[in-house]
Amino acid sequence: VISGTACDMTESYSKAANLLGALALAVCDRLREATEHLDDGLAASEPAALVTLAHYPGQSILTLGRTLGLTHSGAVRLADRLEASGLVRRAPSGRGRTLALSLTQRGRSAAMKVLARRQAAVEQLAGMLDPGEAAALERLAARLLAGITTDRGSAHRICRLCDEPLCVGEAGCPVDQAVGI
Repeated sequence: VISGTACDMTESYSKAANLLGALALAVCDRLREATEHLDDGLAASEPAALVTLAHYPGQSILTLGRTLGLTHSGAVRLADRLEASGLVRRAPSGRGRTLALSLTQRGRSAAMKVLARRQAAVEQLAGMLDPGEAAALERLAARLLAGITTDRGSAHRICRLCDEPLCVGEAGCPVDQAVGI
């Protein structure tokens, strides 16, 4: 077998793509386990809704639904559940009949718990790498994230469960940079 042929390169990318897919699912599973806690009553889109509203308060149900990939009726049901749990309140937005969603104190506390659990789960994974590998992962993840970000909507969707202040710094957030935010 001659190394470096087109066949070898295709196999290499195929294996890399396969491993990336498996890793993505494993990370998603860990994040779901870390952020969805039945004892807190949080499941499905609720943790991401709380984090999104913590970073971007005053969103409409429609905007929140788009960020979370929900239908309008699904977003209304989500807002109803969060409001009934005392995590969110609705208030006039000043734009016609549109209501703005904002977190209550209890909702802010829950959002901070979600972020702490999320961060612990991903730090446990990143901790399996040595510092050089972690730096390489940061560069590769930033490049891939920038590459899949297509517009503001996709940027908000990609970062719906992010601890956004962690991306502040000299390099900034690759997702925001990809769409000029």
